[in-house]
Amino acid sequence: MTYVVIFVFGFAIDVAYAVYVRACVDRRPFRAAVASLLIAAPALFGYLAIVKNYWLSLAYLSGLAAGTYVAVRWGNDPKNR
Repeated sequence: MTYVVIFVFGFAIDVAYAVYVRACVDRRPFRAAVASLLIAAPALFGYLAIVKNYWLSLAYLSGLAAGTYVAVRWGNDPKNR
């Protein structure tokens, strides 16, 4: 169960990072600030969990990769803008 939670944290971090970058480019400060919070909170808990169990880094990195893929794939679809 912990692996799933850490995967979801990694996924959420990368999706939030993509939203953050797009908000900065679009000059939307409030959206960028909220995305920044959504990056920092799960990252903190994810890092603390990884320090206790290094094997969780595999789930974390997988979540990061999946989050990037989904965010870029979804973000480049013209009907989602």
